[in-house]
Amino acid sequence: KNAQGKRLIVQGQWSRESGLVQPLPIFSDNEERYSPVVWKSDDLYHMVFTQKEDENIRLMHTTSVDLLSWETPQVRISEFTGVDIAASTYFEGELWLSIEQADGWRVFTEAADGTIVLSSFETGSLGSWDDNGVRDVQFLRKEDTLHVWYSGFDGVTWQIGHAKQENGV
Repeated sequence: KNAQGKRLIVQGQWSRESGLVQPLPIFSDNEERYSPVVWKSDDLYHMVFTQKEDENIRLMHTTSVDLLSWETPQVRISEFTGVDIAASTYFEGELWLSIEQADGWRVFTEAADGTIVLSSFETGSLGSWDDNGVRDVQFLRKEDTLHVWYSGFDGVTWQIGHAKQENGV
């Protein structure tokens, strides 16, 4: 049940094989891991996720050929102390990240050389419903229009927003 006491129903049948209901077998300790993003490139599946140990937060990367057996994760983005980082999505060859800074959540992309770059997707203007933070971007391209859904924060409440870019503008 959710916070309002309503019963949540997931449609369809979900496999209950080991590693799908329980933590993946590559994780045998008690560190926190969350916000996975999985994509396929050529014949290899990639997963990035957040790993937290005490106040040290890292973005980790692992690969698989079958989506069930994963290689030992490696650090993809070095430690962040005192902030949070989460992969949001992988879209058209770019990894999009949500990073919490002292002034709120912001959206970043990972450059080809592995550096983190603040994206042009910024918070709303002062007094708007998303002026304190944006994160969790999800993209969909339909013809010449790029749609993005995201979480926006006004300092009190998180809400879902939509923006679009037509013909690259």
